[in-house]
Amino acid sequence: MERSKVGKTRQILGVGPQVQVVVHSALMRTVDFVKGAVSVETLPEEDLPEVAFVGRSNVGKSSLLNMVSGRAALAYSSKTPGKTQQFNYFHVNRGLPPHLEFLLVDLPGYGYAKVSRADRKDWLTFTDEFIRGTRREGGSRLALFLHLIDGRHGPVGRDIDMMRIFREANEETGAQYIVVLTKLDKRNAEKNLGKAVRAAREALREAGYDNWMEIPIIASSAASRVGRDSIWAAIHGALRKWSKRQ
Repeated sequence: MERSKVGKTRQILGVGPQVQVVVHSALMRTVDFVKGAVSVETLPEEDLPEVAFVGRSNVGKSSLLNMVSGRAALAYSSKTPGKTQQFNYFHVNRGLPPHLEFLLVDLPGYGYAKVSRADRKDWLTFTDEFIRGTRREGGSRLALFLHLIDGRHGPVGRDIDMMRIFREANEETGAQYIVVLTKLDKRNAEKNLGKAVRAAREALREAGYDNWMEIPIIASSAASRVGRDSIWAAIHGALRKWSKRQ
């Protein structure tokens, strides 16, 4: 496992030294909002690989998406957790080669206390169907599932639930799963990184992953742009693998 000092812009854990920095501007030339989906029936029809971002309502997902995309307002950052209530789709690199064109999916934040039980059940059902490709022509199009976890505190109950949901739903799809530890800026990374990685590994083991020591973990900070290149390298690799499976 590669362990470069936190604070450098290419911090990455678990992917390995063979992954080189991918030039950001070459991978995200255009980004267009497609639609917000609330059910399988409302998902986009484009036959493109999908890269999904998911995490707790206060994990900093919107800020991370804005940092990764290089757009100031790609994802709406709100002071109210749980603001995103639909699967927001963005078409990235329209018309470029297959290994560069994809759909970015911003999933609703989970764990927000004010969401009703009925809404939470609907969200969990939709998430499961989205991963599996249930009732979707051509099946699952998911290439990469980026699970964001607050690096200052490590995984909590709902994070472990999401790990388990993905493992069970992804048994036949072949999508890659990566943990992204958020909010690890220069001020707190040295203190929290080791503890957060160990907690994430233990959570993966608890969630039933046989390869819990091999799941890639990326340290990130939207404020200092730590992890941006590593996330892009992961996306690039996942898109190439997805293309080969088609």
